[in-house]
Amino acid sequence: MAGTMGSFKVIISGGGLAGALLANGLNNDSVDFMMYERDPPGSKKEGYQIRLGSGAQAGFRACLSEAHIGKITAKLGRSSGSQATAPSLHNTQFVEILDMGLLPKYTKSAAISRVVLRDILLEPIKKSGRIQYGKAVEGYEVVTQKDGQEKVRVHFSDGSHHVCDILVGADGVNSKVSYQRQRIKVKADEDLSRSTNKSACVTSMLSTTTGPSYRKAVSHTTE
Repeated sequence: MAGTMGSFKVIISGGGLAGALLANGLNNDSVDFMMYERDPPGSKKEGYQIRLGSGAQAGFRACLSEAHIGKITAKLGRSSGSQATAPSLHNTQFVEILDMGLLPKYTKSAAISRVVLRDILLEPIKKSGRIQYGKAVEGYEVVTQKDGQEKVRVHFSDGSHHVCDILVGADGVNSKVSYQRQRIKVKADEDLSRSTNKSACVTSMLSTTTGPSYRKAVSHTTE
């Protein structure tokens, strides 16, 4: 990790909901970061509605300004005259068979289009110039600098690479960052099981936000 926050940098792989929300938090806290999205600028993925419950609201409060949250709130669905509702399950004759709101552990939530939410979250990131489109992350490696500090070297599909302190894989279910991290973890576990002194140690962090998950490739250390 970097010795000072002034040289601390985060790279986010993927410009989806989780990555965009995290990017806003970093941007508001003046943390140096760059987001890389494999799709070209202006591309519009088809999206379906998602529901934002208490967990999503907590994430918004942690990463977004009140004004930004207000923009999202203005776009929430208002079925049945309420922003926060619970979905119902119906049979093939459209007869309600289960009102999810009656379940004690099911919190009410509000619907919003994924595309609309993504656009709102990415707006300040685009304005700050901290997102680069058409650049896909292919993998990473942890490197040790001359001063002994560890960094993450991120490799891209165009053959280029950049160095950061934390790499966040927010590139969906087929995340190459997540896939590589899991492979490294499995290998490390196998090595530890064969080692008598257990000198090797691999650590990582897993965090979740509003539905999609993002993974932080934090450090690979040796004791």
